[in-house]
Parts: sequence; structure tokens; C-alpha cells
Amino acid sequence: MGFSAIAKTLLDLVDGGRAILRDERDAYREENLICLNADGSSRWTASLPKKADRNRFVTAALEGNSMRANSWSGWIIWFDCTTGEVLKTAFRK
Repeated sequence: MGFSAIAKTLLDLVDGGRAILRDERDAYREENLICLNADGSSRWTASLPKKADRNRFVTAALEGNSMRANSWSGWIIWFDCTTGEVLKTAFRK
């Protein structure tokens, strides 16, 4: 099964890469936001906050040179689109 068949969100990056938010509704804890290079190879996988056991990413959007992802548990995390480095976090429930 290809990523597009299970993808909830596909985000095209400026450099030709693509971020994919997989729809993992039944997952207890799933790091379901991945970023691929233009050739389809893996660039990075977004890390979930360690503070919440039951968690997954539910939305993702591009904001300038970063990506904002919201988790099921209420965390908002901004990632560098190139490296996947966490730039900022906030909690809202």
C-alpha cells in the first residue's frame, strides 16, 4: 500500500520534498508524521512529546520555513522542514 492510500495530509515542500501525515486512528502511540526527500527517501520522522503516552499527530501545516504539527494530546510542535529539528513547542488543550 502506498503512502497516498493511507495519507491524511500531504504537504509539498519548497525544495521538492514532501511531508506525509499518515492516518493512524487506532494507533496508541504512533510517530505518523514523516518527511521525504524529492527522490522518495526518508528525510526525518517527527518525534512526539515524551510527556503523553497515548499520542499521534492529527494535523500538520506549513508556516514559512517550518512545519506546525498538532498532537492528539494537545501539543503543538514546530519543526524545521529540512532537518526535523524541534524549533518550538506549546501545549493547548
